[in-house]
This record gives sequence, C-alpha cells and structure tokens, in this order.
Amino acid sequence: MTRISTAQMVSQSIDLITQRQAEIGELQKQIATGNKLLNPSDDPAAASQVERSRSEVARLDVESRMIGFAQLKLAQAESATGDGIDIFQRSRELLLAANNDTNSPEDRAMYAQELRGLRDEMFSIANRSDGMGGYIFGGAGTRQEPFVEGAAGIEFRADAGVQVTGSDQSFMTSVDGRHLFGTSTGLGNEAIFDIMDRAIDTLEDPGIANDALHDVVNDTLDSIDEAMNRFSGVRATLGEQMAAAERALESIANGEALASERIAELGGVDMAEAISALTAKQTEMDAAMQTYAQISGLSLFNYIR
Repeated sequence: MTRISTAQMVSQSIDLITQRQAEIGELQKQIATGNKLLNPSDDPAAASQVERSRSEVARLDVESRMIGFAQLKLAQAESATGDGIDIFQRSRELLLAANNDTNSPEDRAMYAQELRGLRDEMFSIANRSDGMGGYIFGGAGTRQEPFVEGAAGIEFRADAGVQVTGSDQSFMTSVDGRHLFGTSTGLGNEAIFDIMDRAIDTLEDPGIANDALHDVVNDTLDSIDEAMNRFSGVRATLGEQMAAAERALESIANGEALASERIAELGGVDMAEAISALTAKQTEMDAAMQTYAQISGLSLFNYIR
C-alpha cells in the first residue's frame, strides 16, 4: 500500500484550491462580461470567427448611420421639390388667368404681384439649407448659397453634380440645382427665375399688346411645364432612393442580427449554466479549504494516535 505523507496531502490540497480559485475567477469574468472567450487561446478558431462577426457588426453599423444620414437628406430634397411643384402649379393658374383679353392693366398687375411672390418663394427653395451647413440643391457641394442674383441674371455658384453616401449602395445627399432649376441646361440656358421675371415684367407693362402678352405667357407656360416635368422626375428618383434606403436598412438589420447570433453562439455565455458551474466550483472550493484546514492542523502526535 502506498503511503501518502501529510506534506503531500497538504501540497495536493493547495494545488486543488489554486485550481478552483482560477476556475472561479474565470467563471466570474465570463458572467461579468457575457463572453466565454476571454482569451483567443481558449478557442482560436471560434475567437477568429467572433472577431470577424464583430467587425461585420461594426461595418454594418457605419453603413446604417450613413444611410440614415442619406434618408434625412433625401426627405428634405423630396419635400423641397414638392414645394417647387406646388409653386409651378399655382403659377400656371395665375398665368392662365392673366392671359385673358378682358383683363385691365390693374388686373394684370395684381396677377404679376402674386407671381412675383411665388418667384421669390421659388428662389428661397433653391437656396434652402439642409440644416447642417450645406444646401439641398447645392450640387456637388457648397458652403454658400448656390444661387445668386446678379446683373446678368441667376448664377449657380456650386459645382454641377450630386453628393452621395454609402458603401454597399450609394444614396444621394444633394440635388444638382444647376440642372433642376435650368441655369445651364434646358430652358434655353436660362433659370426658371429669369423666365418668370420676364412674364412678371410683361404683366406689369400697362401698354403691352394682347398678342405680345399671349406670346410671352404661352412661352412661360411651356417653360414652367418643362420645369415641372423635371422636378417631377427628380422627385420620383428621390422617392425611389428613399424606398431603396429603407430596404437597405432592413437588410443591414438582418445582417447585424445574424452576426450577433454568431457572436452569441460562439463566444456568448449561457448565464444559467455559468452560474450553476460557479456555484459548484465554490462548493468544491469550500470543501477543499476544509480539507486543507483539517490536514494542516494535524500534528505528528495526532497523526500517530
């Protein structure tokens, strides 16, 4: 029979206590952090997959924030183009009413006054701020109002084009005001403001002949119809982008959920299981401490007795 000395028993008890302390500490950390892979060496393959999943969640979070920013800008632009369409529609009504031979110069002046107000409102829309230091119709980007009035008419000071955001899918964050308001393309290289100004000046001319009035009003109506079509086309594009952004966010949410599930599956802690294991280890620890106390208290005399 192999005899085990008291010193050996003490050493074994200390080893067991040290082991249980380490196991308890590990379980406590897992419960505190919710992560069972506290060190990559615990399970290198799982740790690598968890890290990739965490990187994917971080990437998707950035993408989600960019799309959220685009949604705000798209909604602003959609609202502004809708306001512009409303102004065009009211302008058409006024021009049709003014294009009547029975109107007196005073009548035409009244129509011109309201039309001027609409023209100024349209100009304000063209320079509408996005609330973040930029402009909805600022094209490729500008920190100053994109449209200015000068002696030669309306000038677009920003660069033509649009700004976009998003990595997996691009979304507009600005509208090309040069194209939309016709400062360099369409409408005979004139801004819609200049065309409305010409109609206003004509209506305010008390000596204008009816034929001349009809020609100017009809040309203005054609230009407004062309502008409305352009605004409607841009508004439709904005609506499509808004719908696409919503779908993209849903896809991102699904991707984040899947990645989070992988992280939980590979590195997450089953709290009920971990707490149960911690309780068991603490019980074992208490038993080991009691055993150690009993052994270390033995004297050679007590041992012989």
